[in-house]
Amino acid sequence: YTGEGARDLSQTELNNLVRDIEYYKLLNGQYPDSLPLVFKKNDRVKMYDPVQSVHMRKKITFNYEKVNDKYRLFSSGDDGIPDTSDDLYPQLSETELSKTGWIKSTGPR
Repeated sequence: YTGEGARDLSQTELNNLVRDIEYYKLLNGQYPDSLPLVFKKNDRVKMYDPVQSVHMRKKITFNYEKVNDKYRLFSSGDDGIPDTSDDLYPQLSETELSKTGWIKSTGPR
């Protein structure tokens, strides 16, 4: 992949991962404590971030954090550093967003 191709793929995978995490909650009554739990339930789930892979970093999974009854999910972007301006987030419509537990940060939405 090129950098742009990896970013596009990461964006698609993030959007899909929101669906997988929501399905996990539907089946288990709560959000997973970690992404490997989602993968363990469904081995087709993609938890690896193509942007980090293309830069050959050691940590290549998406960032995930369960926050009470919600969760954060994002890519650290090209710089590989979480919570910076190049991070990638799931792109959800307002309707989709209102039906999920995804939050961009631990502050108010």
